[in-house]
Amino acid sequence: MKKKAISATQNAMKFAQYFENRWKDMKVMYDLFWNKQDALLYPKLEEEVRNIEGMPITKVINDLDANMAMHQMMITTTGLTKALKPDALDKYMEISRLITNKKRYIRKSTRIYSGCFN
Repeated sequence: MKKKAISATQNAMKFAQYFENRWKDMKVMYDLFWNKQDALLYPKLEEEVRNIEGMPITKVINDLDANMAMHQMMITTTGLTKALKPDALDKYMEISRLITNKKRYIRKSTRIYSGCFN
């Protein structure tokens, strides 16, 4: 029981340290994303993902890539993985790989349906 309490405290501290040290950078990226500042965001994201082992996205060329990269960064760099079941991140990464492999289809579908929405 004592080991669980120590581990939980350490995990909470990792999460707190993330917000102290990295949250501002992540918030800037989300602000760039929501304000359609792709020319600034995409290179910044590519630089960030290069430093994270196991990231399936290495090139950011559209909003889908940017959204997936930021989401994966939140999951892998915040300490959230310590709160997940042991195989949850592996399952998530497998889903990400499937989506990444299907991007051609998604891009084609996006072009077809892009005129349907404001």
